[in-house]
Amino acid sequence: LFRSFESFAKTALVPKHYEGIAVFADPFAVVDATAVPLTNANSHYKIPSSSAPAGTVISFVNDGSLTHGKLITLIGDGGSNPATLSSGNVGSSTVLLVGDSDWVALRDAVIHFEVFNQGGFIYLIEKSRG
Repeated sequence: LFRSFESFAKTALVPKHYEGIAVFADPFAVVDATAVPLTNANSHYKIPSSSAPAGTVISFVNDGSLTHGKLITLIGDGGSNPATLSSGNVGSSTVLLVGDSDWVALRDAVIHFEVFNQGGFIYLIEKSRG
């Protein structure tokens, strides 16, 4: 479902434009941050805190069939040992972060990716973070 919202009347508020899927379901609860299972069925993933020492690196598992152009969102769960995502080859995907700056899965931290599927090679390209 694709939705687009924009102002239809004069207002003092800053106009906004939204493109994407309106998701109202709870995010997929990931069990292990070192093996995040990316699928076409899910687009929002809650990244858990690690019970291992600080410095757990997020890694992805997928079968290469992710839809080209799909948007994926990771949501941090925080905790005492939040996981970290870095640019480069991350499991079965290649992650491209803006400015090559790491993302830490602090509580409610969010990062959005667009999937680029090049013949089964999956690239996750950062679109925004917050």
